[in-house]
Amino acid sequence: MGSQIQVVLNLAAGPAGVDQPAHIHDGQCPGVAGIKYSLTSVKDGKSTTTVNATLDSLMSSSFAINVHKSGAEVSVYTSCGNISSIPGGSPTSSPSDGYN
Repeated sequence: MGSQIQVVLNLAAGPAGVDQPAHIHDGQCPGVAGIKYSLTSVKDGKSTTTVNATLDSLMSSSFAINVHKSGAEVSVYTSCGNISSIPGGSPTSSPSDGYN
């Protein structure tokens, strides 16, 4: 999408109707650093966000996508996936050990 990218999350649904904050963080799972980009909160396992970043910029450094338990419990991560490429150059986010 030119200077933007669409990030689509499809996860096993968390608690029904609960907004689960999601972000792209600097670093890799499980020890992510600060938030680089905020994503639309995951609700019932789904989230779609247009981010003002290029695919190349996300692939050129170490980033991870983190999903939090809820707005009230943002210190609790329910999912963490490192952003990487798969053969053929397509982006993916793969779950890290210790997260579901």
